Amino acid sequence: MTSPIFHVSKRVLSTGKLNKRLITEKLKKLHENISKQSKYHLGYPYNLNQNNGDLRPFMDFFLNNLGDAYAQSNYKINTQELEREVIEIFINMWGGNKQILKSTDLSESESESEPPEQPNEPIWGAITSCGTEGNLLGILYGREACESTGSPVTLISSTESHYSISKACRMYKIPYIQIKSQIQNGEIDYNELEMKIKNIILKQGGSIIIVVNVGSTVIGAHDNLNKIINILKNNKIPKSKYYIHIDAALSGLLLPLIHEAKSYHFGFDLGADSIAVSGHKQLGTPIPCGVICTKKQHMERWAAGTPSEADYVNTQDSTISGSRSGFAALALWYALQTQGTDGLELDARICIAKAEYLRSRLEHQCGSKSNPIRYNPFSTTVVFKRPSQKIELKYQLATTRDIAHIVVTPSVSKQLLDEFVDEYEEDVMNQIEK
Repeated sequence: MTSPIFHVSKRVLSTGKLNKRLITEKLKKLHENISKQSKYHLGYPYNLNQNNGDLRPFMDFFLNNLGDAYAQSNYKINTQELEREVIEIFINMWGGNKQILKSTDLSESESESEPPEQPNEPIWGAITSCGTEGNLLGILYGREACESTGSPVTLISSTESHYSISKACRMYKIPYIQIKSQIQNGEIDYNELEMKIKNIILKQGGSIIIVVNVGSTVIGAHDNLNKIINILKNNKIPKSKYYIHIDAALSGLLLPLIHEAKSYHFGFDLGADSIAVSGHKQLGTPIPCGVICTKKQHMERWAAGTPSEADYVNTQDSTISGSRSGFAALALWYALQTQGTDGLELDARICIAKAEYLRSRLEHQCGSKSNPIRYNPFSTTVVFKRPSQKIELKYQLATTRDIAHIVVTPSVSKQLLDEFVDEYEEDVMNQIEK
């Protein structure tokens, strides 16, 4: 019998209150350890820049955004007003409030008598506990939309997709097909995707949920939504037969702000049905959180099944969680309002520039056929050969198989990147000598 990795004392809770001095000592040690580890963090996509002093007074309240942000319950100690403001910011950023032309060839007289533009479909949203919950909710809405047509549904995504996509398929019992990704950039293989679409919809009469990666977990790859939409249009696939969910957990606050990344832009105006992003990654919040936005019709289809026993919350059952963190909504609102669009864009450009700098230094000092340095345009992720465990643990690198990566967030300094490259170069040389 193997011994556990972590040893826990048999008495984890004392019969009486723990001595105040012991509590203080334990908290002090925890703070010291967290402060130390925060100095050498490179592998996970978390922005550790935290300046939330203005929010500390709200820690003395139980902020619970119970149920739906747009359907008030009787519980009044919440931040739902701020949550709705946050959702509106993302709806605007993701093309939810853009106008679409009724016709491209209206005469001057027609233009005067009838407005040439009309609003897109209404968009609904909610703040979630993380990007995974956003994916679970988006895929749930997708399953309901596809099944409402009476056809069997299959989910399709690339091999680069986050593990929460596979988790959702297991939870909801949806058949899952993974499409290989392109070697050079990690994008989904569009030719194979088209073949699967034709087979499932045109031959088998089924429907599909397509998950589009916007900043894949390991290599920061971006699928091209426009190419996927064109495949669907060219094969005359009815809209009722497909649902598109955008997993923008990593780059949902990067690409929309970079005009030069237009070929990888995404949004409701470009064909998305739902979009999920993490709040604690590029933006940086003191707790894990995220945002999900979807066409309102998809939420209403699911919420129509709200059980009668949920009537005590006085709200529709539109989300996965009943109680939702009001502090998360407050933290997101505060981060967005203190930075503004200009600040968010500046952060995005600086992070991309530092990622390109890291790629350049690694290629120059450590790159080789056995250690190819991978980086995708407009990404903040740099991939390289897995180092020794000593380097892995010091810099808290995320690793899989024989590779590791660094994700450059606003809290990652150029000085820390330089320090890492110098140690990594020495580490690589030591491995060669062995």
